[in-house]
Amino acid sequence: MEEIKRYIIRLKHRGWRKKAKLLNRSLAGKIIHTYETLPYLVVALSSEEANSIRGEDGLVEIFEDGLATTQEQQVPWGVSVIKGSKGATQSGIRGEGVRVGILDTGIDLNHPDLRVAGGITFVGNSFQDDNGHGTHVAGIIAAQDNDQGVVGVAPGVELFAIKALNSAGNGWYSDIAAGLEWAVKNKLDIINLSLGGNQDNALLRAAVKKAANAGILLVAAAGNSGNEEGSGDTVLFPAKYPEVIAVAAIDRQWQRAAFSSTGPQVELAAPGVEILSTNLWGGYRTMSGTSMATPHITGLAALLKSALPQLTAPELRRRLGEGVIDLGPKGRDSWYGYGLPTGGLVLPQTQPDNTPPQLYLMGLPPGEPVSGEVNLEILAFDPSRIKEVQLLIDQIPVAKWTTAPYRYAWDTRKVPVGEHQLTVYALDGMGNLGELRQIVKVVPTVTILEPPAGTVARHQVRVRAVFSPNAVIEGAEFYVDGIKREEARVTANEVEFSWDSGEVSQSGLSVHTLKIIGITATGMTGTGSVQVKVRNPVVQIYAPAAGSVLGGDTVDVFVQASDQEGIERVEMFWDEELIGSIAGGTQPYRFALSLKEKRAGSHILKAIAYTPGGRRAISPAVKVQKGVEILWLSPIPGTRIWGKKEVKVRFGDPVSRAELLVNDQRLGIRYPNGTGPVSWTLDATAYPDLTVLVLKVLVLAAEERIISSMIVPLTVDSQA
Repeated sequence: MEEIKRYIIRLKHRGWRKKAKLLNRSLAGKIIHTYETLPYLVVALSSEEANSIRGEDGLVEIFEDGLATTQEQQVPWGVSVIKGSKGATQSGIRGEGVRVGILDTGIDLNHPDLRVAGGITFVGNSFQDDNGHGTHVAGIIAAQDNDQGVVGVAPGVELFAIKALNSAGNGWYSDIAAGLEWAVKNKLDIINLSLGGNQDNALLRAAVKKAANAGILLVAAAGNSGNEEGSGDTVLFPAKYPEVIAVAAIDRQWQRAAFSSTGPQVELAAPGVEILSTNLWGGYRTMSGTSMATPHITGLAALLKSALPQLTAPELRRRLGEGVIDLGPKGRDSWYGYGLPTGGLVLPQTQPDNTPPQLYLMGLPPGEPVSGEVNLEILAFDPSRIKEVQLLIDQIPVAKWTTAPYRYAWDTRKVPVGEHQLTVYALDGMGNLGELRQIVKVVPTVTILEPPAGTVARHQVRVRAVFSPNAVIEGAEFYVDGIKREEARVTANEVEFSWDSGEVSQSGLSVHTLKIIGITATGMTGTGSVQVKVRNPVVQIYAPAAGSVLGGDTVDVFVQASDQEGIERVEMFWDEELIGSIAGGTQPYRFALSLKEKRAGSHILKAIAYTPGGRRAISPAVKVQKGVEILWLSPIPGTRIWGKKEVKVRFGDPVSRAELLVNDQRLGIRYPNGTGPVSWTLDATAYPDLTVLVLKVLVLAAEERIISSMIVPLTVDSQA
């Protein structure tokens, strides 16, 4: 039976309603959804049926529906909670009078911390959440201020559940479009879209345009498709459309979350890591993702709309983009967009400003000691202008600024090891003084002088380090790739070790970390490290391939080996047993591997190449199986059979289990516990519609399943 798929039919704009009615009749029972204001239909058809209506009068195109998914990453319980955008509750503004739609998996209608004004479902019969994602998003926006659970950014909004995603967190673009159309019809102000898909889609694009033209502010997750480097354009749809605010995620250090999508469409950033919010069954949970960042922006937009209801959607969008803390390069960038909007910068001040500036000290690893030069940056923001920022270390002023950025390079080598207090003061234009204090632990600075980073090491390597004069180092430990190699006493705050890079046996160019830990008399430690490279011969077994099942008496093993110095010899090993050595020679190196007396089962092939200078490299291991020899006794392969026949085999190696498959269907299992023979009864009359039977035997030997099998074709003779 041909697979039924969801298709979107785009109709010509002129007379589309009439054509839609005709299709409703001709495709009765196959229409999933029709739109009141969009010239599209959603249908369930086979590919043959879809092709049959292509080119009909009134049709522009027919294409497959797209699938969007929630954008989230679950984290363990108990992680610290981020409570939303800074300054999101100002002067009693709570979001009253603003209608917010959450286009998602629904909302838990019975959650004591949520109040849902209404909704619609395009998945099933209810907009009750059956996944949890939509409920979590709803709590970030509008969890009630009721002394229990959590409180949302805008607890006073009217919340509407638009369920277009199923219990797995997936949903069709066509259902999302239907949800947007419903939002227009019901005059919502803001729609939260914590979802995304990789594909552009004409219907979704049209629905987004329709909603934006109707005056709805659209806020969507940029996506969780980012990479560690933060490179590339990875923003998903619908966030990628120009009518939509694309929201990226930041962590508690106001740094881009590694998963957060990047690209020129990113417009704003918000907290999206370890966010505590509402969950199904009246519960709470922490989640991460741009799905969590998006409702922070939606909630803040609702507060702004509530405070200034005359603002249009474009005006709300502009004001959000202007009231930001710029987190990346100056201006808009592909990681953070314009930056992080905050209530203190976005919302109007309805009372005299008696609030001091908010301060954040960046550049310190959370909970970790520091050493060497530390690049500090102070983030200070306030509704009124910041007049002055000052930094003190142990109550001694070290820097003062009147304009941003507020940056300071702190050389910790010039202060004693131990704890130090950093104090930041900021004065705003209304005379309010903000203050931030933080205790920082300084540890000895270890600087590795030799070898320089990136050195290509050969043979013995001198490893020399010096220690900062702010501590007396008594001992030192030397590590290579995390493994402790040596200890030494320290004289004149300097230490030296030696490392034989020849012990590295990895093929080709490999990178290794050399680390020295300095230890004071009180047990305080400082660490320095450097990465070096080791260039060894390149050696690889290219036949047989990994996973091969070897049979017969002899198998040829082919090895490639090369080096700038040349290759002195290549050795071949079978389970650590030397089976051959070839001196010099030219590519490829060929070894004849005798399988006689080798046990059946899994084995490891490994080659070692040596250079004239004494360096060596070990090839990546190749895991193979020595197959069990299967001796077919009856019936003879190719025989014409009918009725019941005995299938009988013997094995060249001890076998504990044998399985007979007929056309890949199991016929029976035998347990020979030796070399056999074993037999099965095959009834050819059980296959009246087949003319050829393929018999296959799989065996278990040496307590492992041998993938090898013997395949025997038989012809079914219905006239026998």
